[in-house]
This record gives sequence, C-alpha cells and structure tokens, in this order.
Amino acid sequence: MRGIGLALLLALTLALGVASSVSAQIHRTIEEIGPADLLKSERQRARADELALRHLGQPLRGGQLRNLEILQRLIDGHFISEGDVMDQQALGVVLGDVMVDQLRVSWIVVDDQVGHSRALRWQETQPLFFPVTMISKRMSSGEKVDVRALYQRVASDVDELKASYR
Repeated sequence: MRGIGLALLLALTLALGVASSVSAQIHRTIEEIGPADLLKSERQRARADELALRHLGQPLRGGQLRNLEILQRLIDGHFISEGDVMDQQALGVVLGDVMVDQLRVSWIVVDDQVGHSRALRWQETQPLFFPVTMISKRMSSGEKVDVRALYQRVASDVDELKASYR
C-alpha cells in the first residue's frame, strides 16, 4: 500500500511539474496602441477631467506632475468609491499620461492570458508598467493609494533601465 501511495505522489509531482512548465511558456503579444484603445483612453481622460472639475474645481492638464496631486485629492476625498472600477481606471490613464510625459515611456497594448491591456514601456524593454490598473487594484482591495509613490516606483524602475543601457 505504501508503494502505491509513493507511486501516486511521484505521478502527481511529475504532472504538476509539466503543468508549471507549460504555464511558464505563456504567449504574450505587444503592439503599438491602436485606434480603439486610443479612443477608450480619450474617453477615460475626459471622465477623469470631469471628476476633477466637478469635485475639486480644477482641470487636469496633459501629463503635468501637478495632476498627481489632483488624483490624490480625488482619492483621499472619497469622490470615487472602492467599487467604481471605471472611474478608478480613468484616474489610472491620467497617471499613465504623467508617466509618458515625464519619464519618456510610451503607451502600448498587451494581449496575454490575462486579457487585453494598455501598458507603458521604456523603448523596447521589459518590464512593462500597467498604470490603468495601479489605482483600481489598490482601491478595490481597500488598500491606501499613494499616487506619488506609484509614480516614483515606476520612475525609479525607468531610471534603472536607462542606466543599464548606457
């Protein structure tokens, strides 16, 4: 009986090993951002600007660093609920725009097992950054969101990438 249990354990271990090596070979495509995603981003920018004007009386301006403060005030003022993923992701697009303008990263589209996502990257390098969901993932889990810290972490990673290519 003990031999059968050992054989079963060995078979299960091998099966799991094969499964994990298959999952390690996940297919991912990266493309330039297309018209549909550009339109979605524009709508989200307009929504974020509408929220900033309505609740704070301040417009969002392009990719300016001051937008980080406006995003933080929208979050801290509880103008966006923890369950409102659409508005949270609209703020994420604005966060991404600040990164594009300040860090010289660019918008791309990633298709993989998770789905279709807009992301940022510096030149043709990895890692990829996903600002659209940086805020929403934290808010939906009840985590405190520090917009400036999110920006700084990506800025630090981009600085490291730039330094490694000098």
